[in-house]
Amino acid sequence: MLSEQAIIAALEAGKPISGQFAEGAFHLEVREYVPYVATAVHAGHRTRASLKGWFAISDAERLQEEDPFTDGMIESLPITLIARDSRYEYDLNRAPELAIYKEAWGKQVWSQALPNADIDVSLSKHAAYYRVLSALLTTLERKFGACLLFDVHSYNYQIRSYPYAPTFNIGTAQLDTLRFRAVLDELKKQLGLKKLAGQLVDCAENTVFQGHGYQAQYITSHFDNTLVVPLEVK
Repeated sequence: MLSEQAIIAALEAGKPISGQFAEGAFHLEVREYVPYVATAVHAGHRTRASLKGWFAISDAERLQEEDPFTDGMIESLPITLIARDSRYEYDLNRAPELAIYKEAWGKQVWSQALPNADIDVSLSKHAAYYRVLSALLTTLERKFGACLLFDVHSYNYQIRSYPYAPTFNIGTAQLDTLRFRAVLDELKKQLGLKKLAGQLVDCAENTVFQGHGYQAQYITSHFDNTLVVPLEVK
């Protein structure tokens, strides 16, 4: 367990890091400094004990909209930032004022209004994640001049009817596609060449999701030389 100050100090010093922050809310791993990062902001399923009695939905219902196994997809990469808390506690891919759901996907989330003290705890962890992300990207841009961030999600194609459900979907709605078109096209090409047993592998752009999440908005607004790629996996 690391403090925010310890994480930022290690980043500024260029030291390897492996630890959890904010009572385990997210895990940062820096094995070596490279110009690319992978995040899994919806990988978490846990919620703090004080909220258990407030939920109006079940664990199974939450799991349908969380992104299980996205942490496993990226954990071998040199730099990863992985959420452990459920998006139903606070959603890191939404702006702070929208991060705590009242209703989600047509279902009431809470049995009654949450106390302000609980809301404050959740939003403090949301803010801490973005301070650490900012410190990380600042370090990488300073060291390498530019950075690539894979914003990895999964989508549950089995509970919705999609006319076309690609293996991979890149959301470019918030990206400077003129500037980064060559990079995006190469990524689409390489993902489409992957081999998965018994599966037709394809990669689309803005088909099932367009990449409107807050993390992409935040990075695009604050870091001129970081390309964030919102990537949905079927």
